Amino acid sequence: MNNRNSTKPILLVLVFFVFFVSLVFLASDILCQSAQANPFMFKHDLSNAHLKIELLKDRGLHFELLQFRPAQDRIWISPMLVKESIELDKSYQQNGNSLSNSIYTIQVDSKTLCATVVDKLQELKLGDFCPLNMQSAWKGLSVLSPEIKHFYGLGQYFTNPGTADGDLGGRVWDPLANGHGNALRSFSKGANSYAMFPVLYSLGNGNHNFMLFYDSTYKQMWSLNQSPWKVESYGDQVRWFVYTASDVRNLKRQYMNITGHAPVPPKDVFGLWVSEFGYDNWKEIDRVIGDLRSKNFPVDGFALDIQWFGGDFYQGNVDRTGSRFGTLEFDSKRFGNAEAKVRQYKEDEGVELMPIEESYVSKFLLEHQQLASKGYMAKWCGSDNPTELTSNPWWGVGGMIDWTNPHAGDFWHDHKRATLVSMGI
Repeated sequence: MNNRNSTKPILLVLVFFVFFVSLVFLASDILCQSAQANPFMFKHDLSNAHLKIELLKDRGLHFELLQFRPAQDRIWISPMLVKESIELDKSYQQNGNSLSNSIYTIQVDSKTLCATVVDKLQELKLGDFCPLNMQSAWKGLSVLSPEIKHFYGLGQYFTNPGTADGDLGGRVWDPLANGHGNALRSFSKGANSYAMFPVLYSLGNGNHNFMLFYDSTYKQMWSLNQSPWKVESYGDQVRWFVYTASDVRNLKRQYMNITGHAPVPPKDVFGLWVSEFGYDNWKEIDRVIGDLRSKNFPVDGFALDIQWFGGDFYQGNVDRTGSRFGTLEFDSKRFGNAEAKVRQYKEDEGVELMPIEESYVSKFLLEHQQLASKGYMAKWCGSDNPTELTSNPWWGVGGMIDWTNPHAGDFWHDHKRATLVSMGI
């Protein structure tokens, strides 16, 4: 009897211990459900759409809008960005649909998945960032930022001849409905390059600022002529970054930090380079060098257009079998004894040459056969056959090198570019 009664306290302690451990695990489970880790996910009240947010170091934020519940991992980034430069902030707080760190407070509206962002250092509401047409193939983001007055960036887009005003406020960066985005377009009696760099610098009073990088490699349309303004593109998800800084110069440094720093070219590249369309032979270049020297111009180089390899324009129904697009060699008839001439310019005149390189390769050349046999030409979708470009064949008829294949680039360098490099190009 005494032995059995002595076990009761032990049993009571064990029961209490098991009950206590169960409570600890239950509380832990509840806390884990209510408090997330960086990145954070917010669900739409009436659908399975989600907003994913990363709080980043260096005054950065990263957003992703999706039509389904994402995995608890980092937001995907495109090849435009340097992954190692985008680090998560480890110091943050969450209270329901509100996030904060030392720089920002973010309030998410679960009815709309709009994110309102306030920069605490600038005492500035950056804006309301809201999903736009997420059910459509052409989707994007609308941004209500009434304190922002000026917009800069987005690459190269020509609007008004005779002015260098780069403020994009009130304008639209239009990729054209039937266009591909980046392209040569007619402008002011010329054909200029319209090139998208998807970073927008937004400026308010004083040094108030934020940068928006729209992480999509598809063509984009930025409508900055309305409030809220919007950016649209193709893609299944909508992804973007927001950064702020003490001023615009440091904002540009933020952009360079996440996209990478390009190697600095040789010093002479920053000198005076001369070009025209185009130099037909060595004598034309000699004449220009002599004219510039006589007027004390410190010329450093010449850019050579398609004439250097014998390129020409074909118009109408004419024979194109003689096209030299794809040779990447000096035309011996117009530019004879090229190796000696390149050396002479370099040693006697201090002048370098920069010849244009085209991705077009005429199907009548041996180079086309070599590239096609190795699978290094761009192919028709779902086929191993090289594309044959016949629309507007001003250059000839053939295809293009598949630069997405690194072996194609290696082959082209070893068999073509290396010869030019050895000549001093």
